[in-house]
Amino acid sequence: MKGNLEITKRPITITADAQSKIYGNADPALSYRITQGQLAYDDTFQGGLDRDSGDDVGTYRILQGTLNLNQNYDLTYQLSSLDITPRSLTITIGDAEKNLNSPDPRFTYEVTSGTLISSDSIMGSPDREQGEFPGSYTIHQGTIDTGPNYDVYFVTGTLTIQPEDVPISKDNVEVIINGNVEQIGKQTIIEEEEKPKTLLLTVDTEQALKRIDELQKKNETETEPAKNTFLVPVNNVGSTPVKVNLTGDVVKNLEEGQFDVQIQSGNITYNVPAQEFSIMQVANRMNVSAEQLRSIEIETTIQPVSEAATQAYRSFVEQNNNLLVFPPVSFHIEAKTEKQDGTTESVAITQFTNYVNRTIELPANTDPKLVTTGIIFHDDGTYSHVPTTVYQLNGKWYANINSLTNSEYALIFNSVTVPAVANHWSKSMVEDMAARLVLVDVEHFSPDAQITRSEFADYIVRALGLYRKEKVGSSSFLDVNTNHQDFLVIEIAHRYGIIHGYNNGTFQPDQLITRQEAMTMYSRAMEITQLVGTNALRFQQFEDFSEVSTWAAEYVKSVVAAGVFNGTSSQTLSPLTQLTHAESLTAIRNLLVKSNLINQ
Repeated sequence: MKGNLEITKRPITITADAQSKIYGNADPALSYRITQGQLAYDDTFQGGLDRDSGDDVGTYRILQGTLNLNQNYDLTYQLSSLDITPRSLTITIGDAEKNLNSPDPRFTYEVTSGTLISSDSIMGSPDREQGEFPGSYTIHQGTIDTGPNYDVYFVTGTLTIQPEDVPISKDNVEVIINGNVEQIGKQTIIEEEEKPKTLLLTVDTEQALKRIDELQKKNETETEPAKNTFLVPVNNVGSTPVKVNLTGDVVKNLEEGQFDVQIQSGNITYNVPAQEFSIMQVANRMNVSAEQLRSIEIETTIQPVSEAATQAYRSFVEQNNNLLVFPPVSFHIEAKTEKQDGTTESVAITQFTNYVNRTIELPANTDPKLVTTGIIFHDDGTYSHVPTTVYQLNGKWYANINSLTNSEYALIFNSVTVPAVANHWSKSMVEDMAARLVLVDVEHFSPDAQITRSEFADYIVRALGLYRKEKVGSSSFLDVNTNHQDFLVIEIAHRYGIIHGYNNGTFQPDQLITRQEAMTMYSRAMEITQLVGTNALRFQQFEDFSEVSTWAAEYVKSVVAAGVFNGTSSQTLSPLTQLTHAESLTAIRNLLVKSNLINQ
């Protein structure tokens, strides 16, 4: 019998080898190996592998392409891949230099390691950290972009701002009184060992008194006299400290005329109502009679903080995830008089009865949206919020910092997300108060939790810019010891008359606050901000106003008249019920907005 021999195809599997290359380099040879079966006789593979097209960074399939065997084989092909990885580059940004108050130079850069593929280009330009005072500022990547095909390491550069030359001494310096230019100032340079050169501007006492009297008499004939201003402009002084001296009798006349004294040093204006110098109180402390006020010199100083201190402050601010937008500046007022024994007696004027503002013209390259709030630095380098507005005037942007004390002030950017209010009605108000450092404990914040009396005191003290890290002696209340977590803010609130406590000498800090108690504190805060309500009869719309305690009635009326505190409905106040954290922060924010201390 005859039979058939069937020769079947020989199975064989090949697998492509994984490959990689750096972007811009030539493709490696595409190779493969037999992973199952083997070739017979002297058979060989024909053709070669191929890959997906493309040269950008990514992963590409290695395909069978034309690779094949003769018809005697059943060929199975296993895919692999070619990875194109980013090309390493080092871009070094050049150092730069400019003089104070001049535009930034064009920032440069170069590729110092690696190569750029000829068909590619680098887009964008470097930028630098904010700041316009003399010192060193980092020039960083900015908008430089090479695309995803490069792994770039940036070497930052440094912009050095050089101080301007100190102005020379000169006479007949301008002082502007109610818009009238008077050449009654004298400018001199003070040089002391181990201290920066200081520009001192002294106003001629006799000439000043004469001009003030003349303008006062003119005002008496005006039907609508303008606000009285006494402006001392000191131009082009850069980082040079500026001192302006007025004698006590000039200050007294300015006080009687309800003048605002304005010291303008470069892009900073310090506006002090004359009564805030408290000249008679100062004279009494110095045992100087009213007839001898001329013997007192009131010295007002505006001084940028040293470069070393600024760098330390900047580091501390950045550690708190904030950005220093404008460097710290010191504001100081001191009264001096010579005693009979030839020594000098000094009294620092550090506290004010009303908010005193400092206006900063923002540098042209500063985004006004980056100004969240002004801050005051404490002795230990920490800082807290002071009420600040940002506004535009004649094409320029300004920040107005309001405070009841003198100290060192700066501007920061701070963006805060409060997880607990993600879907809460109070989200925008609460996060604004957190960004302004009024709400400090963001992680544990619960918007609908009822608030205690001490927690409320903490919010209102910080919101008004009253918080200071300071040593306080004994407690003002029998039930608040110095170890209480809110001891300091309770004492500050008591000092400013925001809280009085109960008749038995206690404050009951951990007791939940009632709405009428909160409104009482709001009303006292309104006295500090000088906010006066315009709707005196608004309280009548609340049907339960009769439930307000007698002692709280006038306070409640003033608060609802100003619209800083709303009821639980349009017709109910619920004065004896408790207040939540979210309601507290919202009402406090309303108070600041209506007092023109922060932006809407």
